[in-house]
Amino acid sequence: MLLLGRLVAGIGVGFALMIAPVYSAELSPARIRGSLVSLTEVFINFGILLGYLVSFSLEGLPVKYNWRLMLGVGMFPAILLAAGVLIMPESPRWLVTQRRSNEAREILIKTSNGDASEANLRLAEILQAVGFPDSVDPTKDPTPEEYNSAFGKIKQQGEGVWRELLLTPTPALRRMLIFALGLHFFQQACGIDAAVYYSPVVFGEAGVHSKLGKLGATVGVGFCKFIFIFVATFLLDHVGRKPLLITSASGVTLCLFMLGMAFILLGINTTEGDTLVSVNTARKAASASGAGAGITIFAICAYVALFSIGFGPVAWVFISEIFPLRVRAQAVALCVVMNRFVSGTVALTFLSISQAITPAGTFFLYGGIVFLSIIFFAVFMPETRGKTLEELALFFEGRRSSTTADPQKPIQEKPA
Repeated sequence: MLLLGRLVAGIGVGFALMIAPVYSAELSPARIRGSLVSLTEVFINFGILLGYLVSFSLEGLPVKYNWRLMLGVGMFPAILLAAGVLIMPESPRWLVTQRRSNEAREILIKTSNGDASEANLRLAEILQAVGFPDSVDPTKDPTPEEYNSAFGKIKQQGEGVWRELLLTPTPALRRMLIFALGLHFFQQACGIDAAVYYSPVVFGEAGVHSKLGKLGATVGVGFCKFIFIFVATFLLDHVGRKPLLITSASGVTLCLFMLGMAFILLGINTTEGDTLVSVNTARKAASASGAGAGITIFAICAYVALFSIGFGPVAWVFISEIFPLRVRAQAVALCVVMNRFVSGTVALTFLSISQAITPAGTFFLYGGIVFLSIIFFAVFMPETRGKTLEELALFFEGRRSSTTADPQKPIQEKPA
């Protein structure tokens, strides 16, 4: 029953992870898109923190009740989301593809703070991306003839997209997929889910032995992760995506190596069964000291904090920005599959890898992977700050530089 429930919940989580960043990006003005899309990660981490707090608060109940209540209260956010979806407006880009430009214009005016000129500019960019000529008038609803002329022989929405993505991608689309899939691989291959899932085990071996103490330290990790997501939210549209990613990856690398060294120095460097155990009794006593627990807790908190200012939000912002309208939903779905596959692999293999190469070796392994990501980001990743979704499509086609384009200037080129 637990596995069946996890399967159903996983489908819902998959939809949410795919739709939330795309929807936010398509509804947001370019100048604040990063901050708004990063709210997805903010509230994911708020939910994780709430989960920790619920676990902590229910610890005193009999065991046959506490874990059931812990799982059961998760239905309340789901009910709120179901009710909220009923009053959410549709994506203006999707409405244009459905020949409902008037509705798209009304939504864009609302999300442009009532500024009709900005809304018309955004609508003109969408119309041009769909295939209308540069001279299109965004203040008027196109006629059926203009729609037919603009769409031409374009395939129906969604038809042939998987073939285009997986078998015959254009050079521009191939670049987008490499960047996006690589980013989501590195986001999870850094071992963040292992740190979240197994932090009570790690804290226990570092000297925090009471169940409430372990839960309390885990709540602290969740609180730290949640707070630093806000730092990223404020910096994304001021500093840029690429600098935050490189800073985050560099800090995560240092923290992972710090964790590995701490495990060696404190003697927490062998495994037995499903838990981590220390090398000998003397070192066990050392790890049980306040210093041992403090070093481990600090390293993990710093790790999740630095993850949260870059890796966490930027991965979702990036994939919501770079893909063209026709393939956006399916391309983001591929990135979500990559993200969840690597996440599940890390979570399922953490204890086994720790047993094979020691816990310190496991954190060194994760650190090495994140170090490779720094090179990937520095050499290959483009900056997307302040660019409209249509300008980014042009950049990947090699038709306009993403570093020189004026984000406030209307696009005069028609995308292929």
